[in-house]
Amino acid sequence: MGAAVADLAEVIVTLVDVGDERLRGGDARAANAAFQEAWQILPLPKLDHPHAALVLGALGDAAFVAGNFAEARRVLEEALRTGLGAANPALHLRRGQVAFELDEHDVAVVELLRAYELAGAEIFDGEAPKYLRLLHTHVAALRTVA
Repeated sequence: MGAAVADLAEVIVTLVDVGDERLRGGDARAANAAFQEAWQILPLPKLDHPHAALVLGALGDAAFVAGNFAEARRVLEEALRTGLGAANPALHLRRGQVAFELDEHDVAVVELLRAYELAGAEIFDGEAPKYLRLLHTHVAALRTVA
């Protein structure tokens, strides 16, 4: 990897880290600005870049925290289409949470189940219990049908 590419990757990761700090501090708007800056400097084609899923996932988190669930859905669906997105349990978790909040419970169950399959129950640690409850309810319903 060339020095310029390594430097760009470092800048992108730093911007995402700064945005994450701002998001944890409760400033979704400032977090979104850092994430948008990271997105803007990704080279074209953006979705093919190894950091695309990281940046889009961060943008999805900021939209989710801000309660902008439609925007979160759009960004997270894009993140899941990147090269590394489909294997990222955090993206599936957040996409499932967004679907839940948008009353898209069938999609929520699918995405939450993918997150669970990829990372185990620990991925739900620190999350609102309603998401894991939805998953348990649907799995229990499948057992009664089988």
